[in-house]
Amino acid sequence: KDTMEGEFLALYYEPRTINIILIEDLIKPSQFAGYANLGGISLRNMPYIVILATANKETWIHELGHYFGLEHTFETPLGLVNNSDCASKGDKICDTPADPLGSYDASTCIYTGNLKDANGEFYNPLLENYMSYYVGCTKSFTNQQYKKMIATYKIDPEAHF
Repeated sequence: KDTMEGEFLALYYEPRTINIILIEDLIKPSQFAGYANLGGISLRNMPYIVILATANKETWIHELGHYFGLEHTFETPLGLVNNSDCASKGDKICDTPADPLGSYDASTCIYTGNLKDANGEFYNPLLENYMSYYVGCTKSFTNQQYKKMIATYKIDPEAHF
């Protein structure tokens, strides 16, 4: 936390609430439009979300995904295309395909990467997943991602609203 963020939380943090700090400029990490505590809803140490006031709805949804326990689809170490190692690799969600964060055509939302996994199979990530970085293509979560968010919410009964 930077000084201003800490001061803001000291003054305005509300327990049992999704605390969202809207800002005009994000200095660190500068290439992002927001960030959130992973699994924030289940944490007791002031969970919150920081987001640019100009962020699009996909960014809001993405950061809420983190808040409710979801990781990026492209987390390392990368999993295999056949998802046989999905419980321990990538985002650890078995109905999201392994994602190398490769190239794609933003106008058609078609993956154009040619990366292969350790078995020599081509990756074919789900570009529409909110937890990916395929800007302009995201529009959904998978069923197991929904279940993970619900499970994260239920971890701490004190966190319930």
